[in-house]
Amino acid sequence: MNILETQSSIGKKLYYNGLLTKIMNGYLSRRGIMIQVINITNDNYDHYQPVIAIDSSGNIHVVWYGDVASYNVYQILYTKSTDGGNTWTSPINISNDKNYTQLYPAIAIDSYNNIYVVWEASSSESPYLHQVRFSKSTDGGNTWSNPINITSGSYPNGSPSLAIDSSNNIHLAFMGESSTSPSNFQIRYCKSLDGGNTWSNPVDITNENYYQYEPAIAIDKLGNLHIVWDGENPTNPDYNQIRYSKSTDGGTTWSSPLNITNDSNYVQHEPRIVIDSSNIIYVIWGGECSESPDNLQLRYSKSTDWGNTWSNPAIIINEDTDHEEPSIAIDNFNTIHLVWKGINPANPTGYQIRYSKSTDGCNTWSTPINIPNNSQPQEYPKIAISSNGFKNIVWDGCISSPLYYQIRFTKLT
Repeated sequence: MNILETQSSIGKKLYYNGLLTKIMNGYLSRRGIMIQVINITNDNYDHYQPVIAIDSSGNIHVVWYGDVASYNVYQILYTKSTDGGNTWTSPINISNDKNYTQLYPAIAIDSYNNIYVVWEASSSESPYLHQVRFSKSTDGGNTWSNPINITSGSYPNGSPSLAIDSSNNIHLAFMGESSTSPSNFQIRYCKSLDGGNTWSNPVDITNENYYQYEPAIAIDKLGNLHIVWDGENPTNPDYNQIRYSKSTDGGTTWSSPLNITNDSNYVQHEPRIVIDSSNIIYVIWGGECSESPDNLQLRYSKSTDWGNTWSNPAIIINEDTDHEEPSIAIDNFNTIHLVWKGINPANPTGYQIRYSKSTDGCNTWSTPINIPNNSQPQEYPKIAISSNGFKNIVWDGCISSPLYYQIRFTKLT
């Protein structure tokens, strides 16, 4: 089957010329598939770690952090495409703060197409400690509210993850310290019932003498909340493991953390979570294991009983190269779509963006597609599925000219 696309640190300055960014000419052929890669940004400044969401009208929204003209710190930048990725609006600076670095955004869209973005940053309200910040757009991304701090106080917080339930309540998971855990990052949670205008007081899901990192949150069809992360724990304090907790009462109380993995000699990190229409929970992450002790592989586990028990972790694709930074999405047919940063054994010139899918609940996976498979490093991919089934993928990567990290886009049918 041929796929022919019709779409096209600190201290740097950024200049966008014109209303729309330019489309990169040419198609990349991989395994008989024609893939066009578009540079959403194309300038002499660095842009990193994009996230993506699609509204009910099919508009594609992308947010990242990067350099901006006349600013000497990273900012949170936003763009959208209303034509399936053919053209993109000039980036908007959501954070707009020349004095403080802004990092690591997350994005979610409610049923009214309100767009919510959170990120990690310091600000005039908290100049010495990173906090979780928030802005929203109620007009399709044309204008944005002034950023506010969701967290505050004498302790750092960051690495946010967002999910929105069927009542349009916003649920936020993040990592941070607090008065009850002043020396170790814990997994924390809060929510907004009024579109982000006010937020509940953060609660600590974990409260242990060990560091916890990188939460990801998802909501099942009954409104139960599920969070995964990687962290140390009393039974395995030397290696980060994949851990899990859930709430069945809208985030008021949380189950005791359990370990999805318990590999005493290997590190596991960066878990991602999706839930299918039958409420089967899938978690995918990068980690080492006895079958692959020298390379990071993508591993998965799933739960068919609401997170009470989990399958033994298994490797998705076992190659003698490293694979990490997964992003997963699930379509209306419960097909699981996966992108990640990995090294192609057939052309091991550096990290590339790779794609695979599973139609049988992670039991088997398609042969990976390499996007784009060139000599420059590509990393931090994210994927979102359109209502028409397109797989929309964004990432940051170097291109030959200019040699800066740019935000890149492609889609697969």
